[in-house]
Amino acid sequence: MTHWAIFTGEYPPQIGGVADYTRLVANGLVAAGDSVTVYAPPVAGADSVDVGVLVRRLPDHFGRRGLATLDRELHTPVRPDRLMVQYVPYGYGWKGMNLPFCWWVYRQARRGDRIDLVVHEAFVGFGRNPKYWVVALAQRIMAALLLRAARRVWCAIPMWEQALQPLAPRGVRFHHLPVPSNVPVGPASEDGTPRAYAVGCFSSFGPQMARPLVAVLEHLLPRITGSILLIGLRSKAVREQFVAAHPEAAERLVATGPVEISTVPALLASCEVMLQPVGGGISGRNTATLACLRNSRPVVTTLGPLTEAFWAPSGAVALAPTGDSVAVAQQVERVLGDVGLRQSLALKGRKLYDQIFDLKHTIAALKDAPQPGSIGLGRSRVYKA
Repeated sequence: MTHWAIFTGEYPPQIGGVADYTRLVANGLVAAGDSVTVYAPPVAGADSVDVGVLVRRLPDHFGRRGLATLDRELHTPVRPDRLMVQYVPYGYGWKGMNLPFCWWVYRQARRGDRIDLVVHEAFVGFGRNPKYWVVALAQRIMAALLLRAARRVWCAIPMWEQALQPLAPRGVRFHHLPVPSNVPVGPASEDGTPRAYAVGCFSSFGPQMARPLVAVLEHLLPRITGSILLIGLRSKAVREQFVAAHPEAAERLVATGPVEISTVPALLASCEVMLQPVGGGISGRNTATLACLRNSRPVVTTLGPLTEAFWAPSGAVALAPTGDSVAVAQQVERVLGDVGLRQSLALKGRKLYDQIFDLKHTIAALKDAPQPGSIGLGRSRVYKA
């Protein structure tokens, strides 16, 4: 049995993709026979209670007192076998510049601890505004420290590997570790069953989804009949924004607002086609779209610079170029009008999810035991400076 210590900037009841992912991984490792202690910042409200997972809330956001707590708890005769850092620069406080935490992780590696670095985001760009340059530089130093500490570096998407390679020491190993969906699988619906909505969109509706979605809706609503359902956090705000500019859409555009995760499968099943126009293009980080695939829903989404190579040849989603709202709307119209295509997308989408994104592959890769039939997980590439 391996004992893991996992460091994360958020953990339920905190809301966020990294929080959900970390809980999935922690429970998956326990189910595989390991033990897990999660270290996270303080939070109001009760922690999630999962058998075999111990959650320790630090006194601050990985600051001086938090690091002192980690030193006391980890430097005992019974030490964790593996340390895992769920890395998002802004997740560790200090306005995205928590250099002391990264230096602390580096020191643990120098003391002999085995560290797995899971990169959800790498760093911000320098951009044109000088006020962000200090943050951009600090985050590159943070990444360089963590890369020198890690035995293995796991990247949610290949783009992070490309971004981190110039900062990596000679011989560091990069691995691909996509993020599974935490949305459960609902009961299968009968083929041909009438659905309440022609189109659905499942998201937390941050700018990377809300902006392209609004642009697509302007072209899509005149082309189709039936209603469109927006599912998730901030969905009502997106609806209100759109209806304010297009009052004629008020009767056809519906929004749920925040929803319990247990209700999501039924909401997905109520839609003929899922429209997921991701800014930057679909990638393994977009867990809302992965939830659609896992629940065998036909998906129309976007192809962009963040999109991994396997999406297009898989036939698992209908693709249109990111930024081309007309092409996305045309794809939705095409899929709505072709029952056979919808069935094919549903089957291939679920197959792709099972082959790449299922949690069992993530856990097996972390435990050095790749599953038969998996593709793209655990394959390492050695960066040579």
